[in-house]
Amino acid sequence: MAHRARTLVLTLVGTVVVLAVSVPVAVTVARSWLDGRHDMADTFETGREAKEERKTMPRWLPDNATDVTWNWKTTGDERLLKAQLPTAALPAGCRTERPAVTPDVPKVKSDWFPEDAARRATARCEGGYHAYLDGRTLTAWLTADDALRNLKNKQ
Repeated sequence: MAHRARTLVLTLVGTVVVLAVSVPVAVTVARSWLDGRHDMADTFETGREAKEERKTMPRWLPDNATDVTWNWKTTGDERLLKAQLPTAALPAGCRTERPAVTPDVPKVKSDWFPEDAARRATARCEGGYHAYLDGRTLTAWLTADDALRNLKNKQ
């Protein structure tokens, strides 16, 4: 009987230890998967191709832009855009405008979006996008709040 009790206790302790270790690991893995599962990314050779493939691509992106990178969340209007423009000038549909306060950036995950992008914002583009140029490279982004404000302003 003492042997059975000891076996039962050891089995229970072992189960508790395994659960104590595996549950936090499982929660961490699940949280990581859930956080990133709505983040999507595409690349396109040209602006024309990008606009044909993605109806949510801003119409102001020039057809002859190249090396287009597009990240977005499937759960809302958060967008990141990078493209090489034919010249070092803002495209039609964008205007120089330095924000009074540092704008927010989307929570879309990307390995290319600069950490200091918000501080570098020097333009606004149709649809509520913030943007800046670095030579011919256009970096632009849209937050869910900016998209909502833009929608309300159109009404």
